[in-house]
Amino acid sequence: MKLTIEQLLQKKESLMKKLLKLDNCLPGNLNAAYLVCNRGKCKCTRGEPHGPSWRITWKEQQKSKILYIRNNEVEKVKSGINEYKKAKKILKEISFINLEILKLKRK
Repeated sequence: MKLTIEQLLQKKESLMKKLLKLDNCLPGNLNAAYLVCNRGKCKCTRGEPHGPSWRITWKEQQKSKILYIRNNEVEKVKSGINEYKKAKKILKEISFINLEILKLKRK
């Protein structure tokens, strides 16, 4: 069933409201790193690496960037990355609604 322009505009407005609520968006991926220091009798030389050391990685102007994350920031960063993914999905939906409206206006 094809939607009317009015219905598409209502759907677009609803998506825009959802998009505005996503105000903690963060691009990239969160990774846990486990490090080995190789100091003599350290536990890491016996197979128990240090960590996790958290970091977020993303691309900026075709260069990989890294930001180390404190342990108390991990949940907020995870939430921000999920919001970013939701925002991209919503923006894609809005874009396709705009295409459909453009097609309907031509008829």
